[in-house]
Amino acid sequence: MKRLPSFLSWVVLAVAAAIAGLAFLQPWNALASPAGITLLATTTSDFTYQGRLTNAVGQPVPNGSYAMTFRLYEDSAAPIGSALATAVATPTVSGGLFVVNLSGFASYVDGRDLYIGVQVGSDPELSPRQRITPVPYALSLRPGATISGSEISSGFCLIGTLCPPGSVLYVRNTSTDPPDPLIGPGAGIVGRGNEGYGVWGGSETNSGVVGRTLSVVTGTGAIVGYGPTGGNALYASGSGRIASEAPTKLWISGQSFVKNLSGDLTTWDMEEPGSAQIRSGNAAGGTRNIYLPVTVPAQQYGVDTVVESATVYYRRSGTAFITRTALWRLNPATGSFLTMIEDETDRTSSVFASYTLDTSNNNRLTAGNGGMSVFLELQFSNNTDYVELYGVELTLRNRH
Repeated sequence: MKRLPSFLSWVVLAVAAAIAGLAFLQPWNALASPAGITLLATTTSDFTYQGRLTNAVGQPVPNGSYAMTFRLYEDSAAPIGSALATAVATPTVSGGLFVVNLSGFASYVDGRDLYIGVQVGSDPELSPRQRITPVPYALSLRPGATISGSEISSGFCLIGTLCPPGSVLYVRNTSTDPPDPLIGPGAGIVGRGNEGYGVWGGSETNSGVVGRTLSVVTGTGAIVGYGPTGGNALYASGSGRIASEAPTKLWISGQSFVKNLSGDLTTWDMEEPGSAQIRSGNAAGGTRNIYLPVTVPAQQYGVDTVVESATVYYRRSGTAFITRTALWRLNPATGSFLTMIEDETDRTSSVFASYTLDTSNNNRLTAGNGGMSVFLELQFSNNTDYVELYGVELTLRNRH
């Protein structure tokens, strides 16, 4: 009966990247490649298995072709029926030496223990099975290994305390030599596409690309875009939506207030550089209502505008004061106004002052809802005292 000795050579000359970087090597020792045997090409993920076939007394079998079956197992003693993969070959044996190309095993080489079983013809499978072992330095590429480099020029890590949680690849470069004058020194990741995207990121459940600057230096940015003449520095395709958590401040001069009723006796004295002194227009004084019409974009770049607050800048003289402040939003479906906030606190400062009303109701503008107003109710006891309005500042945000 023909048999393979326990010292079987198990050599993988090349393994594709899909095998997670593992390679396997067992030295030939004194065995040399016999004449007439050609090593297989190394451009595929197939295994090259080399062995020596002898008879029962250890002598090489006669030259010729022999049918062999090779099986891949997770266990050294598992039954034949549990093999992960099987390959059949009929190699040419010369001087007892043979080489076979085994296909279909590569996908199982993922860092777990694996064993190879060999059967010649109809003989029982040889024992013991041979364990697949890695080249020592190939262990640095096994799944779960840490890849690291110099902290001075660059750093890479797949798993480690220096990596942000959940990171797959973390790149850091502190070099002062700029890779490109337009990119600047110490770039972490640079992407360039001659025809496709330079950098592309996508996520099935979250943001595709997120940028965060660690610097507070004016002019720095988490994500910075450069566009050539005629090109876009930032282009939003698809829905085109752009959302920002940063507030937008809208200033409206006090001279923009108007009478609530056209027949109202209220008078305005325009002051520089933009304030308005408002009087009752009647020696007996009385209550006067004025409002500030405001038109803001209901949506910006496809994102709703939210009015978060309104700050009124004012002062009063004598006994005049502001007795009520309200923010209203137009409801285009009914032609009426919805109350965003209403405040009946008396505002009686005789020196320059301000007060802020934070809105929480009906404060989201949507498509077709851009109209709103700031309403003031003023109280006078004569026609001499006045309420001077410097202006109103609105705080807006684009909420996605």
